[in-house]
Amino acid sequence: MRDYDAERPDPDSLLESVQKAALGQLRIFLGAAPGVGKTYAMLQAAHEAQAEGRDVVIGVAESHDRVETLRLCAGLEQLPLKTVHYAENQFQEFDLERALERAPEILLLDEMAHRNCPGSLHQRRYQDIQMLLDQGIEVWTAVNIQHLESLSDVIMTITGIRMKETVPDALFDRANDLVLIDLPPNALIQRLEQGKIYMPEQAQAALEGYFNSANLSALRELAIQQVAERADQDVIHLMREQGQLGPWPVRMRLLALLRGEAQDLALIRAARRMAERRQVPWEVVFVEDLHTSEQQRIEVSQAYRLAEQLGGQVQQLHGPDRVESFLSYARKVNASTLLIGREGSRWFKWRSTAYQLLDQAKGFELIFTADEAEPTEKKITKEVTRWWGYFHAFAAVVLATGLSFGLVGWLPLANMSLVYLSTVLWVGVKTGVKPALFAALVSFAAYNFFFTIPRFTFAMEHPEELLTVVFFFFVALMGGHLAAQLRHQLLALQRINDHARLLLDFNRSLAVSADKEALGEQARQGVMKMIGVRTGWVTRSQDGHLKFVMAADDSFDDDPRLIGALNWAFESCQPCGAGTPTLNALPWRCQPVMIEEKVAGVLLLEWSQKGGEQATESLLETLVHYTSQALERAQLSHSLEASRVAEETERLRSALLSSISHDLRTPLTAMIGSATTLMTMRQDLSEEDQDLLLSAVLSEGQRLNSYIQNLLDMTRLGHGGLKIERDWVAVDELLAAALRRVETSSSHLKLTCRIEPCLPLLHVHPALIEQALVNVLENAAKFSPEQGEVRVEARQEHGMIRIDVTDQGPGIPVEHRERVFDMFFTGEGNDRGPYGSGLGLAICHGMISAHFGKIEATSGPQGRGACIRLWLPVTELEESESADANA
Repeated sequence: MRDYDAERPDPDSLLESVQKAALGQLRIFLGAAPGVGKTYAMLQAAHEAQAEGRDVVIGVAESHDRVETLRLCAGLEQLPLKTVHYAENQFQEFDLERALERAPEILLLDEMAHRNCPGSLHQRRYQDIQMLLDQGIEVWTAVNIQHLESLSDVIMTITGIRMKETVPDALFDRANDLVLIDLPPNALIQRLEQGKIYMPEQAQAALEGYFNSANLSALRELAIQQVAERADQDVIHLMREQGQLGPWPVRMRLLALLRGEAQDLALIRAARRMAERRQVPWEVVFVEDLHTSEQQRIEVSQAYRLAEQLGGQVQQLHGPDRVESFLSYARKVNASTLLIGREGSRWFKWRSTAYQLLDQAKGFELIFTADEAEPTEKKITKEVTRWWGYFHAFAAVVLATGLSFGLVGWLPLANMSLVYLSTVLWVGVKTGVKPALFAALVSFAAYNFFFTIPRFTFAMEHPEELLTVVFFFFVALMGGHLAAQLRHQLLALQRINDHARLLLDFNRSLAVSADKEALGEQARQGVMKMIGVRTGWVTRSQDGHLKFVMAADDSFDDDPRLIGALNWAFESCQPCGAGTPTLNALPWRCQPVMIEEKVAGVLLLEWSQKGGEQATESLLETLVHYTSQALERAQLSHSLEASRVAEETERLRSALLSSISHDLRTPLTAMIGSATTLMTMRQDLSEEDQDLLLSAVLSEGQRLNSYIQNLLDMTRLGHGGLKIERDWVAVDELLAAALRRVETSSSHLKLTCRIEPCLPLLHVHPALIEQALVNVLENAAKFSPEQGEVRVEARQEHGMIRIDVTDQGPGIPVEHRERVFDMFFTGEGNDRGPYGSGLGLAICHGMISAHFGKIEATSGPQGRGACIRLWLPVTELEESESADANA
C-alpha cells in the first residue's frame, strides 16, 4: 500500500528551511588540526564567489605570515581592524560595528573559536558571528574539530589537553554548509617540519606533543565523523522537505521493533550486537496501538531501560496500525535495517507483524530473530486474554438476537439491523477493533439467517433485502472500527491528562514549600501518590546520622542492609536497591536527589510493593528532577536572603568604621581646642568666656557620647556577631521607652503620642527597634523650631505596623528623601550644621532592614515639616516559633 502521507513534505522541515533562509547563511570550513589549509580554502572560495559577482569582504583572515595565504588576501576588500586597549597594551580586533554598517553579502571571519580582547562587545568571536547572521549577513568561518564543545572530553582523552576556547554545537547545527578540509597526518607533519605552520622551535615542540601521528589520525576521524553525521542529517532533512520516500541507503541505521513482551530483551541484545559489528547507530521503537495492554507497557519500560544501558536510543510511537506507524517512522529517519523478533505460531499468520512487514517493507533489509521459549502457563494466559474480547463480542450478538426476537412483532424488519448496529458499536467501545469487526460479521450472519425471508436460511427472496443487509454490514464494519479508535484515543487522552494533572499538582505542592524539610515531605507524598508505593524521605546530618521522614502509620525496620544502601547512595550519588544494578536484592530503592553535585536527600521507595514495578524510570527521574529543582530554588532563596542581610550589615559596618575617623574626630578636635585654650589663656579670659568654652567641651562630649553609643550598639551587627534575638513586645512599650530617652534633648519641644488600640505584638529585637526610634526622634528634635511639636503615631496598615514621626521643621526636599538614609549625607557641607553627621538615619535604616521592615521619608501634614515613616512586619505566633526553631 502506498503511503501518501509519507510522500507529503514535512511541515517542520519546511518551516526550518524558511527560518534558515530568513537569516544569514553560515559556511564552516572544518579541519582536523591547525595547518590543514582551512583559511587557504576559504579564501579560494571567496575569490570564486567574487568572480560570480557577489560582494565579498574579509573581516578577519589569520594568515600567520604565510606567503600563499597573504597572496590570496590580495584582491579582496578587507575591513580595518579596531584597536582595543587592555592592561596598558594595544590589540587589533575585529570591528563588529563597522561590519554591520558595511553589511556585505559575504563576510569572511576566520578563527571561529577566538577569544576577543576584554572591552569588546562580545567575549567570543562566535557571538559576533551569531549577531551577523541575525542581521542577514552570510558568514564564512574556519575552525578545528577540537574546538567543538561536545567533543571537549574526547579531545582531552586523546591529546591530554583541555581546550578552553570551544564553540557551542548549536552554532554548528545552524551552519548551512560544512566543508571538510582534509589532509593526511603524514602530509601535515611534513608541512610542520618545513616550517609552514609554526616557527622551527615551536614546530619541534608540537611534533613531540600535540602533532603526533596517533593524535592527528584520531582528530581526522572525528572530523570525518562530524561531517558524515551532518551529511546524514541533511539527507534526512531534504527527504522530509521534499516528501521523498525512504530508505535511501546512504548510511546504515538499525531499528528494532518491540512487541511489549518478555522476548524484547533478547531482541535488544541482538540489536546491540548487530550494531556493534556493523558500527551503525541503532534505536528501539514501540508503537502503542489500540490493543496495547498495561502488561505490555511494563515490559516496554523494562526494555527501554536495557536499551539505554546498552547505548541505544528509544522512541515511543502512537498509532492505530503498528506496522504502518513503524514503517512511516523508519522512512522518516532513513533507516536501512529493520530487526524484529519472529512471532510464534498464529492461527492467521498473514495477520502477524512479521508477515505484514514482509509485504509492506519495500527497500528495507529485514532481519528476524528467534523468540525464546515461553512457559506454557504464560502462553495459555496470553491466549485466553487474546480471545476474551471475541467471547464478549459473541455473547453481545447472542443477546442482540434474543432482543430482536422479542421486537420482531412490534417493529419493521429494517429496524432489527439497528439493534445489531448498536451492539457492534458497544463492542467497539468496550473491547477493540478486532472484536468489533468479528461482532459485525456475526451480526451480519445472524440478521440474514434469523430475520430475512425466508427465515432460518441464508437465502433471500427480495433483492432490496440483500441491499439492506450489505449496507448494514459495511456500516457495522466502519462503525465498529471508528468506535474502537475513539475508545483508544479517549483512553490515551485520559492517561495523558491524569499524568499531566498529577505532575502539575506535584509541582504546585513543591512550589508552596520554602523549607527543605517541608519540601522533602511534599516530595515524599507526591512520589507516593504518583507511583503508588510506600515512600520515605531520608536526610543525613553532618555526623552521618540518618533522619527518616515517613507516614505516621509506616514502620521502619532497622535493617543494616538498608542503612548501608542509604549511606552508599549518599556517598556515591548513585541510586541503589531494587530496580538498579547495585544491591538489587533489597525490597527498597534508594534514589538520591542532587543539589549542586551533592546529595540533599534520598527518596526511599518500597519497590517490592504492588504497583512499584509499574513505575517507569522516566517518571521517577522526572519527579526526582522536579524535587531537585525545588530544593535548589529553596536554597537559592535562603542564600539570596542571607546575602541581602549580609549586604546591609556590611554597609553598616563600613559606615561605623568610617565614623571613627570622620564623626569622632570633629567633636574631639573641638574639645581639644577648647581645653587647650582654657589651659594656656585662662588668665586672659573672662568668666563668661571660660563658661562658654566649658559648655562647648560638655556639648561636644555629649555629642561624642551619642556617637559612641551608636557605635557600641551597632558594631556587633556590622561585624555579623549580633544575632537578632527576637522577643514579643508591645508597640506602646517601645514608644514609651524611646520617648523617655529623648526627654532631655527634646525639652524645648512638645511631644505627643497617639497609638491605635489593640495593635498586635511585634516579634523584634526590642533594644534595636528602640534605638532606631530614638535616632528618628532625635533627628526630628534637631529640625523642630523652639516650642514646636513632634508627633508620634502608630497604627496597623496592610498587615504591618506603621509608625510615623512628624516634625514641624523645614522638611526634606523631594530629591533628598531617599538620600537621607545614605551614610554622611547631611544636606549641607558643614559637619557642624544642624543636620549632624548623617549617620543616625543610616544606622536606623540598617536596624529596620535587619527586621525585614522598611523606612521612608515623606512630607508632613499639609506639606509642612518632615515625616519619617517606619514599617515593621506583623508575625504570627506559629510562624515565629517555626523561624526560631529553624534558626
